[in-house]
Amino acid sequence: GEAVGWHWLCESVGLLPRQPARVLAGVGLVVFLANPWVWWVISFDVHIEVLTAPFAVLAAYDLAHGRQRAWLWVGLTLLGGQVAATWIAGLGIAALLAGRPWRRKGVVLVSIAVVEVVVVAVGHLTVGVAVTQMYGYLGGPGMPNTVTIGALLVGVMTHPGGVVAALWSHRIDVWANLAPTGVVGLANPWAFGLSFPVLLANDLTRGQNFAAPLFQSVLVYLTVPVGTVLVLARLYRRWPRLVLGLGAIVAANAVAWGIAWAPQVASTWLRVPSPAAAVLARAEESIPSGAEVVASQGVAGRFSDRQLIYTLFAPGTTVPLVRRDTWWIVAPAVGIETVPSIDQAALIGELAGPLRAQLVVHGDGVWVFNWVPPKDLRSLTIPMSVGREPAWLAVGPAGAPVLEGPASQWHVSSTQAAGYVVARDYWREPPGQYLVSVRLKATAPVNVELWNATGNLLLARRTVPASPILQTMTFRADSVRVFPAHSVTGWGPFQAQFVTPVGGNRLEVRVWEPTGARVEVATIQILRVP
Repeated sequence: GEAVGWHWLCESVGLLPRQPARVLAGVGLVVFLANPWVWWVISFDVHIEVLTAPFAVLAAYDLAHGRQRAWLWVGLTLLGGQVAATWIAGLGIAALLAGRPWRRKGVVLVSIAVVEVVVVAVGHLTVGVAVTQMYGYLGGPGMPNTVTIGALLVGVMTHPGGVVAALWSHRIDVWANLAPTGVVGLANPWAFGLSFPVLLANDLTRGQNFAAPLFQSVLVYLTVPVGTVLVLARLYRRWPRLVLGLGAIVAANAVAWGIAWAPQVASTWLRVPSPAAAVLARAEESIPSGAEVVASQGVAGRFSDRQLIYTLFAPGTTVPLVRRDTWWIVAPAVGIETVPSIDQAALIGELAGPLRAQLVVHGDGVWVFNWVPPKDLRSLTIPMSVGREPAWLAVGPAGAPVLEGPASQWHVSSTQAAGYVVARDYWREPPGQYLVSVRLKATAPVNVELWNATGNLLLARRTVPASPILQTMTFRADSVRVFPAHSVTGWGPFQAQFVTPVGGNRLEVRVWEPTGARVEVATIQILRVP
């Protein structure tokens, strides 16, 4: 998509003298490469918008140059579904704005897009949320989710304030999506036509799921930079110095956005470290081609070529048991997970314990089990945590898992070096009073601590005396201070608003040992006191 846009803008500035042409082409290149949201899109998982966007840019390029080949790209774009159909409607609007030679084609394009949206909606030919469910609230108070498109349009026209309020609530993200692209490109009819429906569709939805910069706005990142250079090239003959100054500002602004946001790509999206990836590779080699695979959402992509794969996407998910040979890849803290780590820990405990699954591979936060379900069992509901977690899932820097014998005897053993034997187990909880329980034995006194990991705040510490047998240490602790996680991040004009973080702070139990102590920890538990 960027290659097509780059060719388009170079072709346009080629009509100018050599030096300003090079400058403006350089501005376009900087905007394409420095825009952090392009790198965010590349780093995110696969969505149809990213695969469809190049065809939309090709359609705009060929249509702008009067080539019949544009209709081929239009057809390929429409294969992207309802979202891509709105892009074709935008292309039609662009043609109408571009002038008389394109107006008839613009009417045809808008008509084609409307027909596809209606046919897909009426025929229920799509998966996901229906258009009326996403935008039904704009029709005014009391508008049901099952409203028809016609009734929704009438509701929007009679309650225009809802549309204005929705757009205003997303003003930070409108700016964040447009600012790195140069913004002035919206004065070009082709860039405006393709970008307007994208921004409108995203920013009229509730919340930040679609308004925030990411894959759903990829067409904006591919077309507005082209429009920016085309607008500057057109203005150059009249105000050459002003245009070159604007070009420098546009390039510097894109670089500033890149500096503000590009470094966050790795910590935000690339969250499967190399050691964990190596464990996943070993798991992939171990799983027979015809087996059923159940994987955590954050690592499921590696196994997506399997005929039968189910994703752990939400607590309480029911997984159908189609094959007798099932493989479970559970990674509570690896990748971008949608199931809380404590609930995934409960699943690991269930597999290792009552279900008697075989632990095949484990390490670096990845647990791989092979389980043959009973013949009469047709599904399994992913258990939700009851507050207790096996300690061998929360190994600290000074601990090592001991996974020998029956699962009831598995535990964490100390390395006899000073440090935390147990750490990195997280419960996301609201403010309140909590009951902390740890079952352990030790040859020397050890500390059991409760931390608010969100704010790195120690909430309570208790010393457990030495004991040659397993004992349960229980104490109460208050967690009253809340460390908010802001949905608006960035600084100065380089801000964006994302999905509101999950409520509550992360509570963490840690067990600290002195040098030379022998410690075994069996279970840890946090319960909220009513």
